[in-house]
Amino acid sequence: MEQNENAVGQPKVVFPLHGIRTLAQWQRVFADTASEDGWMCRLDGWDFGRFSLWRFINPWARAAKVSWFRNRYRQQVRELGEHIHIDRCEYPSVVAHSFGTLILGNALLKYEYLRLNKVILCGSLLPTDFPWDRILERGQVQEVRNEFGINDVWTRRCAWIVPGTGPSGTDGFSVQHPRMSQQKFRYAHSEYFDAGHMQHHWIPFLDGRTELVRPVDGEWINAPRGKHPIASKYLTSILLAVILLFLGILMYFGTKGLWHAFAVGRKVPPENIGLTTIPESYSKSWRVPVGADFVISLSGLPSDAVIKWSIPHCGTIDSDIGKSVRYQATEVGRECISATIDSSTGHFIVPVTFGIEEPF
Repeated sequence: MEQNENAVGQPKVVFPLHGIRTLAQWQRVFADTASEDGWMCRLDGWDFGRFSLWRFINPWARAAKVSWFRNRYRQQVRELGEHIHIDRCEYPSVVAHSFGTLILGNALLKYEYLRLNKVILCGSLLPTDFPWDRILERGQVQEVRNEFGINDVWTRRCAWIVPGTGPSGTDGFSVQHPRMSQQKFRYAHSEYFDAGHMQHHWIPFLDGRTELVRPVDGEWINAPRGKHPIASKYLTSILLAVILLFLGILMYFGTKGLWHAFAVGRKVPPENIGLTTIPESYSKSWRVPVGADFVISLSGLPSDAVIKWSIPHCGTIDSDIGKSVRYQATEVGRECISATIDSSTGHFIVPVTFGIEEPF
């Protein structure tokens, strides 16, 4: 492989790649820290928003982010034409965390024409046998630094449920190469983002000068599958079946009917209004879900009290004389049941208001 005899300086441009379920505040911390050393940390376009756990489990959503990286890379290279010249082997660098490492690794395997100078990984979700040695050997990346934390439980759990991932953020990579370094920390998944850590570990690595390895056409590199439980191999099929089932139920019942179908027969804890005497005034309100059964009762009244329940409009109710009533909420909105009480001590009406919600 052709190498320059002397170390070659590279553009001081770095792209930050964040993980899931985060607003990536560390990118701003790193941008401020890197700028003190003359580095341009590009923030515009590299924050893809809060990526939910549901989308992370979805294989199509993960694949879409790999294509997104390719598109952002090309756009940024065009915008930074005065700093980056791919044809002259002047490449940007990347700092990637968590899901960002998965995006980066798969993009490098899929798009061999992507070129990078330095790569820093932390909290990596890539398999431990990811072929960094072959990527480095063909000059696609100049140098790699992997930081892994022995207290990072997330990377190990992720490897159990998401195919194509692995605990390299906990155990490190098993492959070796002269231009690849790894360092172990007593860190959890997101403890790498202190400005002091960045200044002490990231900036010196980025500033280091290495001999340029010019890219060469290499053989196809297969993506490692990682080691997963048997169940995870069928995760895509299971996920698709769940989605189709949900869509089928939604089409059959409709939105309101769907919530009603799940709520029918659900028992709301019964409520009791304790009255030792007929008061001068009384009212009480509850919030119940559509389709739920609700029982309300009165107690403590004089023995000769006669109670009649009634409802002025929509809803199903047993209008019998007694001290309790069963009510089924059928419409979203507000309904009022009243209990008319007559006894030797007087006449009184107890209004009970229901705020009926969707969903429950």
